[in-house]
Amino acid sequence: MRLTDIVINNDGEGIKHILEETPFLAKEQNKKGNNVLMMFLRYYQRYDFYEKVLILMDYCDLTQVNKKGKNVLIMILGIMLVGHSDKLFKDTLSTLLKIITLLISRHINHKEFKMLNVRDLLGDSILIKLIYLDCFDLVETLIPYIDFNHTNYLGETPLMIAAKKGNIGCVKLFLSRSDINRLNKGGLTAIFYTIIYHDKCHSKKFQNIFDILFPYCDIFYHTPLHGNMLNLCIRILYRTKQVNTNNRSQLMYDEKFKTFSHYLDSIKNQYKYHYHRLIWCLNQNQFYPDMLIKQLLWTYLMV
Repeated sequence: MRLTDIVINNDGEGIKHILEETPFLAKEQNKKGNNVLMMFLRYYQRYDFYEKVLILMDYCDLTQVNKKGKNVLIMILGIMLVGHSDKLFKDTLSTLLKIITLLISRHINHKEFKMLNVRDLLGDSILIKLIYLDCFDLVETLIPYIDFNHTNYLGETPLMIAAKKGNIGCVKLFLSRSDINRLNKGGLTAIFYTIIYHDKCHSKKFQNIFDILFPYCDIFYHTPLHGNMLNLCIRILYRTKQVNTNNRSQLMYDEKFKTFSHYLDSIKNQYKYHYHRLIWCLNQNQFYPDMLIKQLLWTYLMV
């Protein structure tokens, strides 16, 4: 009989009795290195899932990590990320969130802080997954126990993920604890995420995050792909104007121009104090190969 069958085919009292009589079952692992609690997670849609998980948590080793480097926390957060956009998943999501809260509390109470910094194969930590799920309260709970400058396989820090998600609360929380000018593997800093994702999502929250990060950023930094912030903003506006062919896109362009003009004003005011660096930036042909864009830059900045 499989270990999960014991859990499925018995009620709470029956599971307790079996695990007390044969405690070694709670330590048994399958070929993937999962214990009975980890294996039972796939049945998260069962009506008695929460009750049985609470029982298994008392008998299983919560610090166990399987062959993929995942612990119970990472596995549950993975399930939540897959289903969090599904409206039918809402009740299950709240149940899983209760379990996550309990697990985090236990790890903190037992001073198992290493378990709070476990990462999956993509390098995403528990903190990064909680940011994706917008679980701000749990992120706050983890503050004293987390490395804020760890990165995933793309070189993204929690601050970059928060900026990409438009999570203003997390950005404010990480601001004094993170390296704001740290680069990902593509050569981008956190503030570039706000500009790029604002271009994609047209949300006011990215402008708010830009305003939070801007005073602490190196405005002269050039990315390998996008140039500096000034160049990126101009290029986005120029590209938007090129595809402006109907009234709907005209409205979108007007709104985008208003937002990106705000970005440009912030950058321009800083460049005024570094005129010689501005001249140097505008004359870097590799970043400004298009003469029209160069003219736009001169026209905008010199007024």
